[in-house]
Amino acid sequence: MGRREDEIEKVIEEFNRVDDSVDIDESDLTPIQEFYKDATVLVTGCTGFLGHVLLEKLLRSCPVSRIYVLVRKKRGKELETRLDEMFTDKVFQRVADQRFKVVAIEGDCEGPNLGISGEDRDTLIKEVDMVFHVAATVRFDEKLKTAICINVRAVRDLLRLARQMPRLKSFVHVSTIYCNCTRDVIAEEIYPPVANYEGVISMVETLREEVLDKITPTLLGKYPNTYTYSKQIAEDVVKREGEGCLLQFTVQQLVRHFCSIVKSILPNKEPIRGWINNLYGPTGVVVGTGAGFIRVVHINNSITANVIPVDICVNSLLAVAWEAAENFKKAKEERSDFKLTTYNCESSTENVRHSDVRVSESNSADHLGIFHEAIVLHWGLRAVNQKHLVLQLHFGEELHLVGDLQ
Repeated sequence: MGRREDEIEKVIEEFNRVDDSVDIDESDLTPIQEFYKDATVLVTGCTGFLGHVLLEKLLRSCPVSRIYVLVRKKRGKELETRLDEMFTDKVFQRVADQRFKVVAIEGDCEGPNLGISGEDRDTLIKEVDMVFHVAATVRFDEKLKTAICINVRAVRDLLRLARQMPRLKSFVHVSTIYCNCTRDVIAEEIYPPVANYEGVISMVETLREEVLDKITPTLLGKYPNTYTYSKQIAEDVVKREGEGCLLQFTVQQLVRHFCSIVKSILPNKEPIRGWINNLYGPTGVVVGTGAGFIRVVHINNSITANVIPVDICVNSLLAVAWEAAENFKKAKEERSDFKLTTYNCESSTENVRHSDVRVSESNSADHLGIFHEAIVLHWGLRAVNQKHLVLQLHFGEELHLVGDLQ
């Protein structure tokens, strides 16, 4: 191999390196770790990208007693089998010996009451100390009924379940900045809902699918898709239904990420630098361009790329669960009011611009192509960024269609 291939092999080796250490020293716990000590946690969405990293971080850095994870039966596999297969992922290599702490609860966020059985509900009510609701459908073209059931009704039902948990210290709901995409400035507050959540839930439960399809464009209004529409309504669910939790001296909070699942990207440092298990957002663009399938992208190079490493997202989730609980405890002692806490976890204005991210013959993507050219490379490693839609369509036709005929 030449020098260039040696350099790439070293980079790949570093990205694949896994530190076997676990970040828990029982004799010297941080305040946040003390908060999680011997706690029982409920996590939804653990089979997704963000959920994977959250689960791994809880096991590696937080001395929890047990983690219940909501898992849907799939392809006839038992729940524990699905978990065992999930733990074969390299991202869980450092915490493989902590697998015994993770217990699967059968459920489905698309169903009423999240599809949780009465017996499992009783177990969760009795044991759970904190809840992380990460699950969501992030498909932009999702049917309205599915989007509302998963992103709105499931939030309501989970909060109503949380109200009954006498040990509950914290409830964290993961939202997305883009649910407020109709606003120029997005503050750390919950804005008035685009629709009443009870009415929308009732509507999708009663109307036929074909009727819902016809009225969807009218309902969406300025919202570009059912994802942003449903997540915007879900924030109001957290605010309204969460009031019941406050009355029972527990805390709920909402964390917004820049497309918390869709556009969280490779880990910056942990658990494995550069690990990814999906083709969402910019990852799909890079892979598609690297393989030669994508040749023109509708992007404005002058705009800041709103992407953030997933480990930063997960660390913020764990931190705000602790901070909000501390603030609530202080408010209770001082007999002062405590309101729902909303956090925006997003990229700074100093983040990279789209023009700084290129996939072409001038950078390492070209070098990586050396190893895969005979198998997956279908065109030269180069993509054109074009902010004008008309020109993007023109270049798309010329480079995708005409290029294929050559």
